[in-house]
Amino acid sequence: MPAEQGAEAMKAMAVELLSFAAPQTDFLEKITIAMLVLLALVNSFAIVSSEGSHLLKITFYLSIMLLLTGIAFLVVPPLVSSIF
Repeated sequence: MPAEQGAEAMKAMAVELLSFAAPQTDFLEKITIAMLVLLALVNSFAIVSSEGSHLLKITFYLSIMLLLTGIAFLVVPPLVSSIF
């Protein structure tokens, strides 16, 4: 029985390896955006906490961080595609 299961497992792996379909990147896109927003939030909180100012000032720094993130989303992909 283990030999039959091994053969079935090898068949299943071979089908997956030879698949030339486009990879599903929806999850990767969503997790990347979530991580960038989280990093912007953490960085803006770090600035406010080290500065010792009021917590509402975090909105100012968060808006700057998100603006820079948006600019990077617009500028970086064309630069990378021009290199390769």
